[in-house]
Amino acid sequence: MESTYQVWQASWNATESRLEKLAKRAAKLGMTITWSLGAWTPAVVGYERDVDGMIAIPKVPIYANQATATLTGETPKLPGGWTLVGVIELLEGNVLLRNVPGETMPVLYRDAARATLCEHCNAKRNRTATFVVRDEAGAHKQVGRQCLADFLGHVDPHALIAGAELLLDLNDCMSSAGEWDEEGGGSRERRLWATSRVAAISAACVRVDGWCSRKNAEIYEKRATAENVIEVLMPPKFSYRTEADREFLEAHEVTDADTAEAETAIEWGKALEGVTDYEYNLSVVCRAEYIEFKHVGILASLISAYQRHMGQQRKRAAETSTFQGEVGKRAVYTLKVEHTQDFESNYGLRVMNRMRDEHGNLFVWWSSGERLEVGNTYTGKATVKAHEEYKGRKQTTLTRFKAACVAGKVWDDALSGLMEVGSEAAA
Repeated sequence: MESTYQVWQASWNATESRLEKLAKRAAKLGMTITWSLGAWTPAVVGYERDVDGMIAIPKVPIYANQATATLTGETPKLPGGWTLVGVIELLEGNVLLRNVPGETMPVLYRDAARATLCEHCNAKRNRTATFVVRDEAGAHKQVGRQCLADFLGHVDPHALIAGAELLLDLNDCMSSAGEWDEEGGGSRERRLWATSRVAAISAACVRVDGWCSRKNAEIYEKRATAENVIEVLMPPKFSYRTEADREFLEAHEVTDADTAEAETAIEWGKALEGVTDYEYNLSVVCRAEYIEFKHVGILASLISAYQRHMGQQRKRAAETSTFQGEVGKRAVYTLKVEHTQDFESNYGLRVMNRMRDEHGNLFVWWSSGERLEVGNTYTGKATVKAHEEYKGRKQTTLTRFKAACVAGKVWDDALSGLMEVGSEAAA
């Protein structure tokens, strides 16, 4: 006996546990069964539904991992060269066929009118089950349970029936492993989605709601982008959908532009060098054709990361900064502070003050703890220490910057004070 079955990864653990128990039963009956499993590959289990609960057009498949399981063992030969094919049972007046692994029941046994017939005694009785056997020539016969011993030559039917039940249970076990259980084995943790589809939904969600990380969602009491993506991927069943659910799904429908942006973002993600753990993981997910539920969160961040990268690229492309001054020479500069950052060193705290002049030229001044006010403009003398490039941008590094604020918060406060004094003097 060798039979193959298509089984879902979602239910395989439970199936294998049942097989182990059945193998113990088989050993007690002097039978041996073994099984093997092929590689898991994605297979379609269904299609996404639109807001009306209908299959969306064009069709968008939902996937899960499936493999080929092979069941092997020895089918016991009955006396007289007969082989057990299966059992016919009645369920509320309808025929239920339970086949032995590897066997197929002839179509004629689906007829409910003959379900209780025994072809050995030619009588119809109120039977719970009848057995179908096949001889070496291929002819089939339907035999009632009570006639089985007589039909087989007055052998003890109990061991035969026990072996038959085992074979039927094996087939039931493997067959059920190939059924997709939407409520159990089909839970979201076991589904697979095409990476391109999840990225496209992410693009739609970012377009409609903007990007929101899980951390910011907790701080500002908003919905994280990942949660919105999951809501679109797995909306409530149609019969349970509220008007709010329908409005949400309609608002977050994927457009052609979303799909195009997702495809470009995935290619960008594949090429990430993985400088950080986040970039490495994002690159791995982008290179996968399908992802599991647990990977939706990181893929949902792809669009935001890509858009941020493109914004930086555009900013650099528009960069007009050139080197200013002559290295080693002092000159007067008027600069507006756009960023400051602290750095600890062996010599104590150092502060990087990044500034620009009115023409957009970039300057950097490293101070020993002195931090300029972001947004303020300062004028003063400084020495050009070096002309350098950082991330493709030309910047002039200054030293010994002696400057006074001429515009911004400090300057505005001082000016306001002078106006107040002038008003009092006029009064």
